[in-house]
Amino acid sequence: MIGDTIVARASADGPGERAVLRLSGPHALSVVRRVFTPALPLVRATVEGRLLIAGLELPAFAMVMPAPRSFTGEHVVELHLPGSPLLLRLVQDRLLDDASDAQAAPGDPQHPPVPAGAVREALPGEFTARAVQHGRLSLAAAEGLLLLLHAEDRRHAAAAVQWLRGGFTELVERLRAALQDVLALLEVGLDFADDDTGSVSDAEWRPRLAAIGEQLERLLAEVPVTAPGGELLLLGRTN
Repeated sequence: MIGDTIVARASADGPGERAVLRLSGPHALSVVRRVFTPALPLVRATVEGRLLIAGLELPAFAMVMPAPRSFTGEHVVELHLPGSPLLLRLVQDRLLDDASDAQAAPGDPQHPPVPAGAVREALPGEFTARAVQHGRLSLAAAEGLLLLLHAEDRRHAAAAVQWLRGGFTELVERLRAALQDVLALLEVGLDFADDDTGSVSDAEWRPRLAAIGEQLERLLAEVPVTAPGGELLLLGRTN
């Protein structure tokens, strides 16, 4: 739900040298104060500091990406911590615990108090969904990201990256514009002909349409074939 602040692990599962917790939402900077010091500035920055958890202080750093110039279009904070799964779970529980809120000083516009229930664990894919909702990522790019996550070989990965960067979107837009040109040509013929058959000869529009069809076939042949889940999306008003 837009308006909530969400938190989730953004690094691979299991132990490692470093782990990342990502927060996104209007209260991201305030929520981080529950576990991290010093207070974070409302500017793009990397801040070295200390993680305060279970009575311990550990070295950590935070990356601040204010709205709207972040992946999700919201305030985003990434906490980079030692990669202990237990430590990560303790930190995430503390971030989600309203009772542990270390609120900012009254009147601090950069770190407003966090309302109860305003922080929750992110749903699968919710960071990407928010990026789409805030116009930071197109639907085609989001699909490219999904294809990249489920790529089975280098060819699929390369096609997914092209999709993610907008290459396929540009090609589809060009094909759409070409189809509109053919349609406009036919409509002009209907509008200015003396009868209803149109004045545009087949030789003027059929070759163009055939070329568009060939490009569409090549495009479909290059689309990666993946089976990322089997989910069904119903989009639109309920009936």
